Amino acid sequence: MKGGDYDKDSSEDRYPGQFFFVSTQAAAAAGGVDGFKEPATVGKVTLHSLDFWVIDSGATYSMTPRADLLTELEPSPVKHVISALGQRAEVKGMGKAMFKGADGKMVGLKNVLWVPNLAANLISVRLLQKASMDTSSKGSKTYTARLGERKLWDLHEDRDIYNEMWQIPVVPMPKERQVAASISTKIEAVGGVDHGKQSDTKSDDAEDESEECAFAFFSPVEMPGEPTNPNEAWEGPNGKEWKKASDEEMGSIIENDTFDLGEQRSFMVVYVDDILIFSPSSDLVKEVMLKFQDKFKCKTLGDVNYFLGLHIERDVEKRWMRVHQKKYLEALAANFGKSEGHVATPLPSGFKCVKGPAEESVGEEERRRFHSLVGSLMYAAVHTRPDAAFATGQLARVVQCPTEEQVAAGERVAKYLGQTATVGLQYSAAAQRRQKGADGVEPGRLFLTAFSDASWASKPEDMTSVRGFICSVGGGPTAWESKKQVDQALSSVESEYMALFRAIREVVWPRRLLAELGEEQQGPTPLYCDSQGAIALANNPVLHGLTKHMKVKWHWVRSMVTAGEVELHYVKTTAQPADMMTKWLVEQQHWKCCKLAGMALN
Repeated sequence: MKGGDYDKDSSEDRYPGQFFFVSTQAAAAAGGVDGFKEPATVGKVTLHSLDFWVIDSGATYSMTPRADLLTELEPSPVKHVISALGQRAEVKGMGKAMFKGADGKMVGLKNVLWVPNLAANLISVRLLQKASMDTSSKGSKTYTARLGERKLWDLHEDRDIYNEMWQIPVVPMPKERQVAASISTKIEAVGGVDHGKQSDTKSDDAEDESEECAFAFFSPVEMPGEPTNPNEAWEGPNGKEWKKASDEEMGSIIENDTFDLGEQRSFMVVYVDDILIFSPSSDLVKEVMLKFQDKFKCKTLGDVNYFLGLHIERDVEKRWMRVHQKKYLEALAANFGKSEGHVATPLPSGFKCVKGPAEESVGEEERRRFHSLVGSLMYAAVHTRPDAAFATGQLARVVQCPTEEQVAAGERVAKYLGQTATVGLQYSAAAQRRQKGADGVEPGRLFLTAFSDASWASKPEDMTSVRGFICSVGGGPTAWESKKQVDQALSSVESEYMALFRAIREVVWPRRLLAELGEEQQGPTPLYCDSQGAIALANNPVLHGLTKHMKVKWHWVRSMVTAGEVELHYVKTTAQPADMMTKWLVEQQHWKCCKLAGMALN
């Protein structure tokens, strides 16, 4: 351990097992030797025992928090000791600690500091070596400090690197005396060694304050009782601790961007026992499949054309891909689409979905059937049919007591989806090049764009608004939403501003996901809105009387604009694809929005 690597918070619950400390029956000396000739005996103790002494390779002084272990206690010339966190602990005195050696003789440590806030009894290896003594340690585990993202060999130039060692926070040390303040201070078990030995000989050339670096490397070894794979660790008696540690490790890797996917990439989608592997390289896909077949019993189904109810069509030469739910939607229409004739839009002209009185509701059997219908519509609306999202959302608000008119409207939506079963999502290089804001994007890279809209006070029962957004990657929709705003907006500008908040939240995480997949966005993501007032409000950080009543969270929009995550642009309502997410539209405008959104229309 280095520089006081003893953390009282690192309990046995966190790191199962035991540390190897020097026993109180061992003989040791610092600043003078009384009858001690042999190397210190090593004994196994629990983590928090203050009846044992830790031989610490980084401690500047020998120290103890227990005054009862010291004799000849007197004022100390050292008034405080400091950890690398900048925490200062007061030294109450200095004395001599007496022990009974392995040969039965009494030996002692001189000049031991009494530090009440310390969490362990420490023997300084530095002082032992100054007294021309050899120190050695032996055990099956080595505990080291995780030093964040810095490389290990970069740290050898840093001297006196300490870790958290105090029992309670104390006053930080002066800035000019801070050492390695940016290094992580959490102690973690990261490996094991069979044997470790440290030795020094008193000579004119040896100097404990030397700037020279020494490197030591150990081969991995198997440690008895330790899990050999993640599943064994997670299912064992300390499974929660292992799971938490692995989650923290993956979180730090993602947060610090400490990995790179390299030139060749393959990605995997796993749902229970269905697996989809995709990559720009067909050879890499085959290689991954062969490795899978070596470990698991699985069957290769060839090129994907149907996955989890989704039909997937591709044209490699023309570089496009379509996703639809033809089979599912035709079955849906057969089960629920009772009405005859052709329907061009999800909802009839002028339809208002308002919750009516209970006496106007349909019977119990019809109500249960309506529940099943709305749930089936939602499965399509959230996977491949953003054009049905608004209609489905309206019907979902009246599932408790639907009227005959609303049941008929639900059946109409089912019939509309059945008649347009091959309509779905389409992604292509050509569509992305035509997409707004994609002019300067490097060819072959994925480009993220978004559209946001709101329909102010469109709910007559409570005068709330409906908001919606569409996010697109590769020229086609990847995320969309149509939802009632909980808060009442006092103006159309305020309603659009609140809608921007939700749209930007949906933009931020795909930007990070794309960056992890090697498709980092070149500049802010363009977000299109048909309200110039909302755009001006987002771009102007000055608060004024018209916005003082607004919740603080809505103004997060401004911080994202300032941070360069998004860039707001104005688009005419007639060219706004998110318009179909907030209101009923006539046939011509409805299909125009579908085309603008990048949907596959047959």
